[in-house]
Amino acid sequence: DGLTLTEPGIYTILAADQPGDDIGEYNISLLGGGGVSPVVEPEIPVTELKLYAGYPNPFNPMTTLRFDLVQAGRAMLVIYDVEGRLVRTLVDEQRGVGRHMATWNGCDGQGRQLASGVYLIHLHTGGQDLRQRVTLLK
Repeated sequence: DGLTLTEPGIYTILAADQPGDDIGEYNISLLGGGGVSPVVEPEIPVTELKLYAGYPNPFNPMTTLRFDLVQAGRAMLVIYDVEGRLVRTLVDEQRGVGRHMATWNGCDGQGRQLASGVYLIHLHTGGQDLRQRVTLLK
């Protein structure tokens, strides 16, 4: 489906190759004559470990989860149900300092669509654990 941008300005576009893939974030600048050029944004220094609220929340079918790391190391971004059972691991790897992003399509680790409800997002890194809640609505 097409997207028509008519007003000059800076736009953020979220895109994935396939449903369920990680979403990339791209900033573009729409020039007055209809031309499009990439926007180079200054890098924002990360000063604290942070797990942002999922967006959108509530969600269906996907939510984007962002987190900031102040030191490089192993990061785990995992999803639990309200009973505390592990539902899915989205990230389990070495990550560098800065802002990171993952998407969740509401499926468990075997690709099965989960029921509507509240799910707990945990970021484990460097001996710290941050939590957020997201709500899947069908």
